[in-house]
Amino acid sequence: MADLRTIGRVTHDLEPKRSHQGALYLRFTLAERIGRGEAAREQYFEVWAWDDLAQSLLEQKIGRGARLWVRGFLELADYVQRDGTTRDKRLKLRLRQWSVLPPGVRTARPGPAGQPLSPPTPEPLPVIDGERETLPG
Repeated sequence: MADLRTIGRVTHDLEPKRSHQGALYLRFTLAERIGRGEAAREQYFEVWAWDDLAQSLLEQKIGRGARLWVRGFLELADYVQRDGTTRDKRLKLRLRQWSVLPPGVRTARPGPAGQPLSPPTPEPLPVIDGERETLPG
């Protein structure tokens, strides 16, 4: 499986559904903008969220136009087009982590699902004086 991390906009309001086994799930399309200027285009991912992730998206009232940072696994799924006979394949993203992207933020750092993103904080570096202390080995 391929691990994907991307930023995109939700293309329609979320509709909660239940599987045959009663599990809560959401299926929505995320539009990712690629390129700049005249070469810019959008590519679309079908995102699937299950159980707790689906519930957190609903609790945060995520809807059409929301900018999300998402992470998940890409799967190539078979499907039948609306005509009922044409078989095709589509990339779907099985959601593992997500965050809302505040306005003006262009990149994201992973955080707990549905929590606001925080700016990266640098880790303090240990100071070692090789003349006086033994070096880690």
